[in-house]
Amino acid sequence: MEFSYVSKYLDESYYEYSEKHQILEMVALGLLGFMLPFAIGAPQIIIGILVNTLIIRSALSLPSYKTLPVIFTPSIGAIAQGALFGPFNVFLIFMMPFIWSGNLILLYAFKAKIAHGYNYLLTLLAGSAAKAGFLFLAAYILYSASIIPAVFLTTMGVMQFVTAFLGGIMVYAQLKAEKYY
Repeated sequence: MEFSYVSKYLDESYYEYSEKHQILEMVALGLLGFMLPFAIGAPQIIIGILVNTLIIRSALSLPSYKTLPVIFTPSIGAIAQGALFGPFNVFLIFMMPFIWSGNLILLYAFKAKIAHGYNYLLTLLAGSAAKAGFLFLAAYILYSASIIPAVFLTTMGVMQFVTAFLGGIMVYAQLKAEKYY
């Protein structure tokens, strides 16, 4: 696989936005991702759905390098806010690189959907399952090494699948609504 093909593949989007609009959306989605834990606080399911909505939306509308703020800022906001996992919030630091990687897995599933015309709902199922499986495996390894508490096994497993899937359903509804306007 040639690098230029990969680069083109990652930069495809549904929307033809100007550079100015892309930068504005990148900043807005990144700030929104950071502020969600402060604005909502908890429960994780609501924040997770909204964060995954932002990730999928950015995958469909921005080149990959402009999606990085929405990949990184939500977990930074969750640590800064401090209440998402209650007294276990500090352990989120150990999960951050894995959360970022899981977010990238979901994002790249949708980049593949754009590039190859895959079915949206199948992409959503596969991307959600891959993200959740990856995060559960990371949490299980860290839990087995006594680095994080058991509470992360549930929040980084099925909960990740549910939030990614429901976030994707929200974006799907938005895409359907846009076709009629």
